[in-house]
Amino acid sequence: MRRFTWALLFVTALSTVAAAQDVVRLRNGRFLSGTIQIDEADKDGFKVQRWDTGGTIFVRWSQIPDAEKNRLLNRTADAGPVLDLIDGVRALTATREEVGLLVREDANQVLIKTKNAKNPVPVPTSALLRPVEKIKIRESDAYSPEELIERRLAKANDKDYASMLEMGRFAAGLKLYEKAREFYQKAMAADASKKEEIEGILAANEILIKEGKATALLREIKTLEEDTEFSKAIELARKLLAEFADTETAKQNKDLVATLEKEAKDFEVKKAEVLAQKVPEMYKAKRGALLGEYAGSRYKLSQARTMVAKLDEEVVKFLQQKLKSTPEEIQAAWGKREQKLRTATYGDGSWIVKGGQDGGLDTEAEYTPKQQNSGSSVIDDFGGRVQRKPQQPAKPVKLGKKLPTSEEWWASASGADRKNWLEAEYAKTSGAVRKEVKVKPCNVCQGQGVLKSSRMGVPCDVKCGRCHGAKEDEIVQYW
Repeated sequence: MRRFTWALLFVTALSTVAAAQDVVRLRNGRFLSGTIQIDEADKDGFKVQRWDTGGTIFVRWSQIPDAEKNRLLNRTADAGPVLDLIDGVRALTATREEVGLLVREDANQVLIKTKNAKNPVPVPTSALLRPVEKIKIRESDAYSPEELIERRLAKANDKDYASMLEMGRFAAGLKLYEKAREFYQKAMAADASKKEEIEGILAANEILIKEGKATALLREIKTLEEDTEFSKAIELARKLLAEFADTETAKQNKDLVATLEKEAKDFEVKKAEVLAQKVPEMYKAKRGALLGEYAGSRYKLSQARTMVAKLDEEVVKFLQQKLKSTPEEIQAAWGKREQKLRTATYGDGSWIVKGGQDGGLDTEAEYTPKQQNSGSSVIDDFGGRVQRKPQQPAKPVKLGKKLPTSEEWWASASGADRKNWLEAEYAKTSGAVRKEVKVKPCNVCQGQGVLKSSRMGVPCDVKCGRCHGAKEDEIVQYW
């Protein structure tokens, strides 16, 4: 009994994450795991937001032991393990933001250690929108949970009870419960007199380990269900209910097998209806993901346009595999979608599709410098007159300024502008949507295509640097 008391006393330390994860013991011996929400105005009980499905259940105070009630009422909210603030940097480009530790900076690139990898991430200096910013960051912005443990373990004494207990609590706070188990076992080995105390902590930790495995298995089942892999999903659901029957996740999903079997049957009998429900959102999500991918800086404009021309084909192929359906079935379901209006614009890249000037100079105007003399004679050192050679006619100077090519525009555009441009291109050229193309005057030249200018004192008309002479922006509305 005392072992369970220790388990309850330490369970908050084991499960602390951003929202104070906890395990509550009921009078009947069952455990509930989730985020505890206590409202002092509610005298009857409290809420537990389950960590498996996100659903919330109400627990009456009469359903838990008095000692457990006291623990919950007197516990302090924990926002996870305490992490140090360290000196870091932020690098911002048109397509990404990198936050972490500055490893090295030179004329060509900045190397930043982030939480996503042990090796530093390179950021070209040419891509920076502004100089690298020095800021204070949390350790977790620069190190993964495993690296955070390694940093503390390097300073810890694995033969010291208190040190290993603290390491265990820290690992549990990061939800690395199996790693926490190792540290608790080392703590018990370091001080045999604490055996009963640690056994209680280990018992609570095992609950969290098993609950975590059950939750991961449930996520896998849900993914298979979304992919209409019903036979595999049902097989794993049976495993969940058999091997993790004592977990809260399994108890809250006791009808999962029956639910999946019914959905599988409905999918066969009412496939068209199910596809009509699933396909539209999945189609839009995949389309958006592909447009984001094609707008990436690793693609040239010509490559991105080629891929957009085949985008619908790629989406249908993806949904075929996901939903085990034919292209005709996918297209029929897509045709039944609710047709909500979307607007896409080529923006200041409209000139590319409107026939604007692709590179070259913005004007053909020239300036011819005046000659300083016309070959008159001069007196030499001996008093004689010598005819001076006439100067060569001055060469005209071109007054035009370079306009970017379409590929240069694409390379310098932001990720958002590239994606918007590609969405407009998709909407305009796709056979899978209804569309209407509209135009509006360029906001720089007011639809004239040229601007009045004076260069080196020479009045001239120059192509608008925004619309390249195309005069208009193109906007596509589609359904």
